[in-house]
Amino acid sequence: MGSNGLEIGITGISQDGEDIISGLISDSEPANDGFRYYLVNISISNPSDNSPITTNLTHFKLIGNSRYVYDTTNSPCGYNPEITDREIYGDGQLTGHVCFQVPVLESNLVLIHDPDSDTEKRRYLSLDYPEGTEPSIPDPGFAWGRTYRGDILQLSLEQVIVLEEVAYTEEPDAEGLEKVHVIRSSDEENELVLIRAKVGNHAATLVQLDIEALPPELRTSSGRHHSVNTYKAGMPTDRPYVERDAYIPFIRGSQRVEKGFELDGWLIFDVPKGSDIVSFKWRAGEEIVIDVEYEER
Repeated sequence: MGSNGLEIGITGISQDGEDIISGLISDSEPANDGFRYYLVNISISNPSDNSPITTNLTHFKLIGNSRYVYDTTNSPCGYNPEITDREIYGDGQLTGHVCFQVPVLESNLVLIHDPDSDTEKRRYLSLDYPEGTEPSIPDPGFAWGRTYRGDILQLSLEQVIVLEEVAYTEEPDAEGLEKVHVIRSSDEENELVLIRAKVGNHAATLVQLDIEALPPELRTSSGRHHSVNTYKAGMPTDRPYVERDAYIPFIRGSQRVEKGFELDGWLIFDVPKGSDIVSFKWRAGEEIVIDVEYEER
């Protein structure tokens, strides 16, 4: 793969590289609950006789089915001196790894080399498909990861994932018992769209958000859908669900948010399969509307 004058090759992949990272970095931290370290070994070469080209870990990103863009700067396993700020002269080559922290259920991962935030120079390399069978990967929508400010609140949409069901451990009941619950789509023609959002208070001393009374709204090609009330939609189950709690906490109920603080969690929407997301509206405390332009692949 050529990018910005460099040739980049994949020499190995580790779907769960925590043991490898702990051997390379003495003070490395384990991946967060519900996440894993995705390790990509790469070779970088400069095949030309041009001036040296500088490499940097921040040039590498990862995208999967959720369309969330992962970078190395937010990953505890991201730093690698073999690649960071190294100059490659003509016919020179570097080898090393890039590491990303991704959700356990993230799939169809694609490595992005984006040296200048220039779509003409940006290159994609599929990691989960045999060569020649990769799906087309559109650029992530501009809405994702950006912060939108209202008079009081600020809102960012960090990630979107489509699932058939979500399993989680509900808060302890009156007897102090925890129980695994599962949320499923309302019928077989629907699916669950999960959105990780951050809602912060940047102006008021204190703001009360009644999310249950004014749930967020997702407008899609099939209509308008309010977020699922997870207090009511979750059903107890005896199935163990090894991968439960990957998408908690939920943003729900009534929340008090002091100035300078934020809610960071997941919202669930039950929508017809194949719906294209058009916009997202936050309603509690203040209305903020984000045009999303996300088309399901």
